[in-house]
Amino acid sequence: MQRAYRTPRTRNQKADAARPLWIKSTEVAVLIIFGLMMGRLGWNVGLQIVRLNAWWMVLPSILCGYLAADFFSGLVHWFGDSFYREDTPLIGTLLIKNFREHHRDPLGIVRHGFIEVNANNCIGIILSMLFEVWILPDAAGYISLLVRGSLISYGLALFGTNQFHKWAHAEHVPAVAAWLQRNRLILSPEHHRLHHSGRYDRSYCTTTGWMNLVLDRIQFFQRIEWGVRSLTRLVIPSWSGSRRA
Repeated sequence: MQRAYRTPRTRNQKADAARPLWIKSTEVAVLIIFGLMMGRLGWNVGLQIVRLNAWWMVLPSILCGYLAADFFSGLVHWFGDSFYREDTPLIGTLLIKNFREHHRDPLGIVRHGFIEVNANNCIGIILSMLFEVWILPDAAGYISLLVRGSLISYGLALFGTNQFHKWAHAEHVPAVAAWLQRNRLILSPEHHRLHHSGRYDRSYCTTTGWMNLVLDRIQFFQRIEWGVRSLTRLVIPSWSGSRRA
């Protein structure tokens, strides 16, 4: 099956190995915390489903979480492509640089290992899961079950987003991943190619791309970008300093 992007014959993973030990240790710790929190949440949701005999809520929870993850991936992607510069203090190094480098070298993501690709997403997911710990500690009704179930789906989908993105750029992917791509259950190379065409100003969502069908049609991100640029003067870069950097 022909892919939208080809993987270079030489996969250089030296950059991953050369990263500071504290960064790699932090990423591993974040993955462990994510796994523990997800396991706790999954156990609580399972008990609540059995107690309420609410198996019918499983599918709506999965769908809500999946859509939320796709939208959030697009929101972060849009922000990283549209505002600030790589040399902006703090945010430039932590967030903006990765998006701009990806435009210059779309295959760079394929040359990184599993931990570097996926650990960063866990930070945002953990913060989202704290909502359940602090806001819904004793709630036991159907609404709380829907929220908790959606958080599981959201967390797992968002955790996989960068991996799905990586597979969309890879020439060879696992058979399961290829099946998921063909059935549009995760981001497909053909769909993601739309973002890398032209000015990088559409198809931002990278979990499944489902939300792009609606958001692109109504020009959602273009409209809110216009609103943000009209209402604020926060380090608004030139066009060449954002998407074309």
